[in-house]
Amino acid sequence: MSFIERKSVAAVAAWAAVGAATANAQVTYLTQDRSITAETSYDANVQTMSAGDFGPFTAAVDLEVGFTTPDGEAGVNEAHAGIDCQLDPNAIVASGNLSAGGGLALVGGESTLVFGEAAAAIQTSFAITDATPFRLMASPRPSSDPKDRFKIKLEDQINNIVLFYLDETMAAQVVDVAGLLAPGQYALEYQVEFTIWGPETLSDFYFKMEIPAPGATGLAAAGLLFSARRRRG
Repeated sequence: MSFIERKSVAAVAAWAAVGAATANAQVTYLTQDRSITAETSYDANVQTMSAGDFGPFTAAVDLEVGFTTPDGEAGVNEAHAGIDCQLDPNAIVASGNLSAGGGLALVGGESTLVFGEAAAAIQTSFAITDATPFRLMASPRPSSDPKDRFKIKLEDQINNIVLFYLDETMAAQVVDVAGLLAPGQYALEYQVEFTIWGPETLSDFYFKMEIPAPGATGLAAAGLLFSARRRRG
């Protein structure tokens, strides 16, 4: 049984008046660090765009540089990262796309494999004042390269307990977990990276944490502490 299939009772409580508490629950964002990055190895070019505050973060980074293949043909080393991320009172949501391309280039008279890399990262912490149902959803890890970073982590900062964790060492899968957060302070992290050494390849990503989760109150009131369900992606 994997980590995300086990029920966790740490830092999560059943509350008799969940419905009333959720109606009055307040979510306050404490910190945020959101960025996208694109890199082309042929010219060692790296560009990053970051969110300056808690407002909407909608941005794109595009890099492209031409190169000559050992056969004398023209090649393109490229990388693109785009994101639309919102820190709303009831949800943390991000969607976007990553694309990259590389190939075999002639560099200094030698054949050299060049790559394109695109990435997105979201880190935020928040406080809640009342018992709050949540639902965490994400698309599967897009990359099959074991060196590409991928992480989803939800942590109770008061009790120093990790409530949910998924990274690139685990099987690619659709994430859909739900539960009840006790009043306190939490940290949420999402990272996705996409590296391509060959022809241009495009992939989308999606991540969302609903707080409070629509329709979750009844489950919580019935005594559900923390549940997880996953589907293979």
